[in-house]
Amino acid sequence: MVAGVRLKFSIEKTSLSGRTNRIVGGEAPSKYLVRLQKHAGVSDEEFQDILKSHVLSPEFLYADDFVSFFDGRKARILQRIEKAKPIILTFFSG
Repeated sequence: MVAGVRLKFSIEKTSLSGRTNRIVGGEAPSKYLVRLQKHAGVSDEEFQDILKSHVLSPEFLYADDFVSFFDGRKARILQRIEKAKPIILTFFSG
């Protein structure tokens, strides 16, 4: 059970710089993502790629669909862990 709690906590938390945290300002993603993109000065496609590179689902964020967002993020993080296991085991076995 503790492992499940840790995984949930990790999925729900993302480190933000002070500047980004001020842009987010406690609002829903559908509101602050537009400001983040404008501040970054990137195209829609580039911004989507940036979000995806952080294991985020833009479609769920823009819809403020937190349940689908967290479920999807958990699944993708677990997939990355499974994919990395052989590399990690090889690294630590010598």
